[in-house]
Amino acid sequence: MQQFGPFREDSLRLAQNRLKELLGLLATHNYREDDMVNATIYAMALRQLSPGSYSAPGGPSDPGNSHNHALHSKLNKLFGMEPPSYVFQACDSLLKMLKDELARHGMADSSSPSS
Repeated sequence: MQQFGPFREDSLRLAQNRLKELLGLLATHNYREDDMVNATIYAMALRQLSPGSYSAPGGPSDPGNSHNHALHSKLNKLFGMEPPSYVFQACDSLLKMLKDELARHGMADSSSPSS
């Protein structure tokens, strides 16, 4: 891979999996330190990289996936989503708010199908 050049598909997958692993570790560390702002930001970034992931950490459907379910449970509780419809409900709600705000400023989510 050349620095600043395009990723090859296999290199991109590897980089994404390493990033997921690191984001999961950072989210968990900040959650344990009771730094919910940073834990939530890392969890949102991890969720953006793993939108369809419901497997256990490191599960075969999403290598590198390391979502902290205790963190997501606390987020759901803090956002009054009890019982939540699913484990990532509060995180997905925050991501939607962020994407909606970005769209208001002319930035569209290229990963979403256009309507």
